[in-house]
Amino acid sequence: MRRRRAPGAGAKGRNMDDAQPFIEKTIWVDASPEDVFDFFTEPKKLLQWMGVEAQIEARPGGRFRIVHSAEFVSTGEYVEVDRPHRLVYTIGWEGGDDMPTASGTVHVTLTPDQDGTRLALTHHGLLEGSREADGWSVYLRRLQDAVAGRHVPVDPLTSRTLWDAPSAG
Repeated sequence: MRRRRAPGAGAKGRNMDDAQPFIEKTIWVDASPEDVFDFFTEPKKLLQWMGVEAQIEARPGGRFRIVHSAEFVSTGEYVEVDRPHRLVYTIGWEGGDDMPTASGTVHVTLTPDQDGTRLALTHHGLLEGSREADGWSVYLRRLQDAVAGRHVPVDPLTSRTLWDAPSAG
């Protein structure tokens, strides 16, 4: 089954080792690193900002599967789980030609910052022209809202609005 390219904006850089594009995002979240970490590793919390169904085994070698819609399912394996400081996992799209399962790697680092957390995310292993940065921008804003207890609408991939939106640049 072939499907459309994954969402996100153009890559911000290139890995020196393999010349594949990567993106970096940094946000501030109004919560402790422990609380933010749980929004990545606990299914009920993750589903507040991403997906409609999630299976998570947050341990090194554990797998995850996040269903956004019948067409869009992200999967991967945890490489490093250091609560509440760092999370590293492989990621890809089931049936995705542009980002097959485990073709990318996401690094999430959580650092206490004032009364909240600085979240630094790097996504390696993208194809040239990938729109993943747009996707991460949307989802990280949704994370900030979910952690703060604000209403977060249904996952945009459920209705494909994220995929259909033009690239941010």
